[in-house]
Amino acid sequence: MWTCCAAPTTTGAATGATKRPIVCSAAEAAAREVRRAADLGFPVGLVRPIDARGAYPNDIGRVMASGREEKGPMDVLFRTFEETGVLLGMHTFPAGVLGRTAFPGALTSPGELVNHAGADSQTLSFIFEMQSWLAQVLLGGFLDRYPNLKMAVFESNSQWLPYMLETCDRLFKLYANERRVKAARLPSEAFYEQCVISFESDEEPTMIQWDRFDTVGIWASDCYHHDGADAWSAIRAMREIGVPEVTQARLMGGNARRLYGIEPKVFVTEEPPPIERPDWFPQGAELEEWADLVAHPRENADVLRERGISSLPPAEVFASPVYGGGSS
Repeated sequence: MWTCCAAPTTTGAATGATKRPIVCSAAEAAAREVRRAADLGFPVGLVRPIDARGAYPNDIGRVMASGREEKGPMDVLFRTFEETGVLLGMHTFPAGVLGRTAFPGALTSPGELVNHAGADSQTLSFIFEMQSWLAQVLLGGFLDRYPNLKMAVFESNSQWLPYMLETCDRLFKLYANERRVKAARLPSEAFYEQCVISFESDEEPTMIQWDRFDTVGIWASDCYHHDGADAWSAIRAMREIGVPEVTQARLMGGNARRLYGIEPKVFVTEEPPPIERPDWFPQGAELEEWADLVAHPRENADVLRERGISSLPPAEVFASPVYGGGSS
């Protein structure tokens, strides 16, 4: 498995984290790294919720199969997060390419199912991975086993959360007699008491449901991805929707400060003007032409390659069955 340690930064995502991958061969090694990071003042450790090398982080299947208060193989890691006070950040990623599985015929990430359709897994992989993780930990009493654990859901969108919590609550009650492990709280209660979730400036459905995110939502810029947005765009959207000012303050920083133990300081009070570009920077008609070309990479693959602005594979690859071309 691997973990990432996150430290505050003025230029990173609004979750206040910068990622530094650390490869670990076992849960004990990961736990030692979390302790070392905690000693250095890092407030967050990131774990990806996938079945890496046949070991899912929670391994809920083994615990449920035993029907006992058995310690899962990752127990030492989660106990370390509790003891150090480091926030457990669950951070999803795009799924692997076709054929890269834990073993032949197995899936490492549910996002790989999107790859099987010949589409980019990024379209839904982040959401699939996080929903799979949350369903297991919320229905399986994971947070009751680690009551002092604080967990954050990163970069997985957020508007789906209220519906999922309501569904998990209903199933939690409906199948109570079949539950093999102790779970004292409803999934929604456990989440609101121990978890937070990040959202970005274009997630207006989340802002419309502001009352469900008031104390658990944390705005994130997604910087430095090309679709990252600044805080001002989120503020404008929330004002247009009618999100109360007190809730805006929590979503745009209050919840993050509380979670990370950050003392509030004011650095910016006015929105900066548009960036002035030098004359050589693509703009106007030239920029519009480029945007149209990259919006249709398959049709314009040759032109993009000629101009040296394409990382696309050769045209013959697009003709293969993997990309929907040729014969299957």
